[in-house]
Amino acid sequence: MQNTQNVQKSTSQYVQAGCPGTPANPFSLGQGHLAAYMDSATNSPPNPTQIEVGGYSGGIYTVNGTTTFTINNPSSMSSLNGESALNGTHTSDNPNGPTGPEHTVNQTFEWTEIGLCGH
Repeated sequence: MQNTQNVQKSTSQYVQAGCPGTPANPFSLGQGHLAAYMDSATNSPPNPTQIEVGGYSGGIYTVNGTTTFTINNPSSMSSLNGESALNGTHTSDNPNGPTGPEHTVNQTFEWTEIGLCGH
């Protein structure tokens, strides 16, 4: 995920803005379903993680020279079948209950970079 076009663009915007954000109020890092699909479609070779994740939310912040990136993604049936991207609904999520087969799995991708903000 850290090499996707949107994360790279957001990282540049974050640095250009002076590395704002705190753990409680991070700089926004996210991408909607359609934009994520378009990013995925233009990758060569394709990024299978990006294709699976699709749209996501998250944030960036720096503490003591270490920048933390967090991406949150509910991996759900509505995402897999395109429902959430096409009409913004999630009626097909958790068809067998919140812990049954095909239930939503909340994924978190997190990594750090040192010295990104020059301090």
